[in-house]
Amino acid sequence: MIWESRNQKIFNQENPHPVRVIHKAASIGASFWEASVILTNQSPPPPTIKWNPAAPSYLKINFDGSVRFDGNCSAGYVIRDSNGSPLYASTCSCGIYVLIAEGHALLDGIIIVPLLCALETYDHSGQQQSVDSSFENQCEQSI
Repeated sequence: MIWESRNQKIFNQENPHPVRVIHKAASIGASFWEASVILTNQSPPPPTIKWNPAAPSYLKINFDGSVRFDGNCSAGYVIRDSNGSPLYASTCSCGIYVLIAEGHALLDGIIIVPLLCALETYDHSGQQQSVDSSFENQCEQSI
């Protein structure tokens, strides 16, 4: 109502009385309150969303994007094992559409999984080391 009053003053040179504007806003607020109470009493509460770890012998990529204050988008991902322990994470600032940013995060995560699995099988000298068989299974199943 305040915004509408402002527009009426600027564009139509009308001067609505401030008390009338406040009364209309309060009336709309009361109607909204009554409707939300009725809807709350009639509908079941929304389901709780809970993160679940990957099934045994799988890796899980969680990714999400967000829009920054300047309109650019960022995204990130975390790769976790079946215990929920993080194995790798990354973020990027990529573009002006959040879905594209999320797509980049998912693609990066998919590309990193085989590399992560390959790195896990070698030590720093380049010699292959024994790998926990459950991790090796996770890599094979994830790829």
